[in-house]
Amino acid sequence: MYLRNVLPSSSLPHHIYSIDKIPVTSLGKVMREKVKRERNLLINKELMFISNKKMPKTETEMKLAKIWRCELEIKDVYRDSDFFILGGTSLNAVSVFSAVEKEFNKSLTLEILLKISSLENISDYIDNLGSTKKPFNNLVTLLENEKEKCLYLFHAIGGNPLNYKSLTSSIKEFNVYGLQATGVDGKNLRYRSIEEMTSEYVDLILKHNPSGPYYLAGGSFGGALAHEAACLLQSKGKEVRKVIMLDTTALWLNENLSSVENNRKSDYGKIKALSYPFMKRFYIFLNKIYLYFSKPVPHHIRYFLLETLCIIARKKFVPKIFKGNIHLIRLPKRSTGIYSQDMLGWEEYVDGTITTDIVEGCHNTFIENDSVASLFSTSLLK
Repeated sequence: MYLRNVLPSSSLPHHIYSIDKIPVTSLGKVMREKVKRERNLLINKELMFISNKKMPKTETEMKLAKIWRCELEIKDVYRDSDFFILGGTSLNAVSVFSAVEKEFNKSLTLEILLKISSLENISDYIDNLGSTKKPFNNLVTLLENEKEKCLYLFHAIGGNPLNYKSLTSSIKEFNVYGLQATGVDGKNLRYRSIEEMTSEYVDLILKHNPSGPYYLAGGSFGGALAHEAACLLQSKGKEVRKVIMLDTTALWLNENLSSVENNRKSDYGKIKALSYPFMKRFYIFLNKIYLYFSKPVPHHIRYFLLETLCIIARKKFVPKIFKGNIHLIRLPKRSTGIYSQDMLGWEEYVDGTITTDIVEGCHNTFIENDSVASLFSTSLLK
């Protein structure tokens, strides 16, 4: 997990072998051939272990294993292989599910990875998909500990709360719920302001937990939703006991570019820069066609649309003033721009204390950073 936080995915090793001591000559030079022999012995031991693993056996399992090998860039996938242990994240889950949709002609939602994540179980789910249909719900369960206190995590700009899964591993004293965006299932995709989204989410939270107190958190775009929800709950006379924001700036600036808009700033060049506005208009037009025929929008279009609509909402949003304390976990300061400010601009919108902690990392994977998870779980108990 540490390497995943500090290295790009293309540089991550597929295997790591540990030896007690690196053999060197009397002159201190590494004996490479001996190191190779040590490595080969470890590989043989690993192969003996692998021989006892269950290989994919059904047609669905074999097809899904092929997708995982391709999209996650790994060699070995078994029936009991776990998507997240193999290196799966909320980001590459989108490409995996897009490939699943193309291969099986079935539309899945990322929400299922919150409940099942092994190759065997997901394959069974795909085989049985269509036999039972559950209505879409913006509120999903991330963790149940049979506790009285409830924590609500608001989706980031991609619309789904899957990237909060890593945060829940060290939480023991809370039941944890995630808010996912309307349209994340490919249906009813349309523009909603942050005020409209938050109003819907708060209604669900109050229906689920009428009395509170309320613990709210969100990463990036989700932090703005959590702040707005805290203000709305306070206006209804409810107690908001904790608000945690993960690398969320008060106002939208060009520094906040999502992965979608970052394509315009990357090495794709002028073609990408010119095609982005066209793609945005074209996909919004496609969305209207899918809505007209009551069909779910395909994955490869769905998340582009969700991010685009959320970006538009975030750019128009101006926070209210929250009367209480906030914990802000953020990336290190920069010399210029909003990241040069200690509180990322929130001091104007908080009537209380803002506690900040700094974590090295990347904005796109900040929520899944192990150091963030540790600070997050500690903050909840304060």
